[in-house]
Amino acid sequence: MTESTESMPDWEKRFRAPRVGLPDWAEEAPDRSLFVSNATGTYELYAWDRATGAQRQVTDRPNGTTDGVLSPDGRWIWWFSDTDGDRLCA
Repeated sequence: MTESTESMPDWEKRFRAPRVGLPDWAEEAPDRSLFVSNATGTYELYAWDRATGAQRQVTDRPNGTTDGVLSPDGRWIWWFSDTDGDRLCA
């Protein structure tokens, strides 16, 4: 069972606060951005429409997703889908 953050000391809350990485934006659509965060407890990719302020979680994988790329027009997001960390590169 997890402890409520209300009963935690301030110093501990700072260490448990969600982390958000710096955003990357689409070359041809600078209002479309991509960032990584552990707001759900696992690092996942999030899309951010800076014109509207809307954010949405893009990935939801058991081991998380930390790297992704926006297409130049900002319509697509690509990430490497290695389900178990067992893909080897030669």
